[in-house]
Amino acid sequence: MKTAFVLACVLAATVEASVLDTIQAKWDAFPVTRADALAKHGKSKAFKTSPEHKRIVDEAHVNVRASRERLGLAPFGGVGVGSRGEDIRKSYEDMTGFSARILGTFAGLQYNAAAGPNKCFGAVESGLTASSILFYVLTKVYLPWYVPEAQLIVQDNIALLGGFYTDCEANKFFDSMTALFSEEGLSALGARAVTAQQFEIKRYNKMKSDPSTTSFQRGEAFGKAFGAVTAYHI
Repeated sequence: MKTAFVLACVLAATVEASVLDTIQAKWDAFPVTRADALAKHGKSKAFKTSPEHKRIVDEAHVNVRASRERLGLAPFGGVGVGSRGEDIRKSYEDMTGFSARILGTFAGLQYNAAAGPNKCFGAVESGLTASSILFYVLTKVYLPWYVPEAQLIVQDNIALLGGFYTDCEANKFFDSMTALFSEEGLSALGARAVTAQQFEIKRYNKMKSDPSTTSFQRGEAFGKAFGAVTAYHI
């Protein structure tokens, strides 16, 4: 029994030492600065656009709203073609549901929300509009006259996806998140989280528990909290 016990202790100590050595090796290889993290994992490449691509994306923004009206669907967010006036903010604040939560998040991530929706918000809005039309059309594509409509909306979806990557500068998001995986990034992240806990995070938790707030408002509060903690804005 004593021999078995001793062998078990030796084995446990060996395994523990091996685990500690592995953890130490991983920590030694962990990037120290943000620049080290980007150098280790590589920076994301920016998507190079062209005037022709921009024209196609701009047309897709208009097409998806016209498609909703042509199909007899309610304007997305209460905003139709040619009616994107000063009341656009109010039309989204009253929205509920998953799409409203996404739009609210991107609204909260805006660097200067007071200036109104930026091009990234517009890209997300049109992308959600196109997706909702696509699901609607696919449920009726067995009817021959919906096939051309399906082809058009698929084209618009593809164009808007490319527009999202460029307008929202998705490569900057990936670089910002990669930079967090470093000693410097984690240290700064912790400091910002402590500060945000008293303001943005506290406000988000309060709105999340308030049944009178809409999905858009909760999403916006989450976006502001996420941006404050990660220092990422659009």
